[in-house]
Amino acid sequence: MKKLGTTCVMLFLAITLLAQKNKDKTELAQNGIKINASSLLFGHLALQYERVLSDHFTVCMGLRVRPKLQFGGSEIFEEANTDPNNTVRYERFRYGSIAITPEFRYYPKQAMRGIYLAPYFRYRNTPFDMSFSYVNSFGQIQTDEFRGHLNALMGGLMIGTNIYLSPKMSLDIFIFGGHYSSQKFGLSWTAIPPLTAYDQQQFSESFAEIEEDLPGTTKFDYTVNSSGFDVDARFGSVGFRGAGANLVYKF
Repeated sequence: MKKLGTTCVMLFLAITLLAQKNKDKTELAQNGIKINASSLLFGHLALQYERVLSDHFTVCMGLRVRPKLQFGGSEIFEEANTDPNNTVRYERFRYGSIAITPEFRYYPKQAMRGIYLAPYFRYRNTPFDMSFSYVNSFGQIQTDEFRGHLNALMGGLMIGTNIYLSPKMSLDIFIFGGHYSSQKFGLSWTAIPPLTAYDQQQFSESFAEIEEDLPGTTKFDYTVNSSGFDVDARFGSVGFRGAGANLVYKF
């Protein structure tokens, strides 16, 4: 009878502990909404959503946006010769950016806690425009507008850590990552007044010299006519990702 009582007590304790363990497991946060505090310093709003898939794996989707705002101020550049007609004034440079980053994460310890490895992909689009003022050959002040973009498709691997703060909050730190990207650069300019045949030849020769100096892996195309020019370049590059801090709300 004593042994039966002892066995019942032990069975009751085992069931209670198992139930508590399952309860704790079900109460673990399965989702995380994050804001990157470090990106705000550079005018970017970066958000990320993380979803637990299993005990050690999660999937994330990140969005980073920067509205097209002016960067820098106006300043004067003097060319090598001291002819005041060659003075060029930098008027404006604006750029915006949008980046979408899906990634998978492996946590050796527990999903959304501790060190993790994250293979990721990223698409980034960065449009920009700029303007310069100068004195043209007719002695008049002329302002030229340039428009362009830099698009990139990249894939890489990052290491980071998710630091537990409370059941609802944590700190997700990007420690270091690296990627390879395929990039496309474009620049266009509309000439006012239209370019003369001589000016078109000068631009074409300048672009041809640039093309000769570029690595063989870079694809460089350009079009010059009386309306202005269009430049297109495609190339690959290695980049890095890291030194970011996300404040995480878990639910």
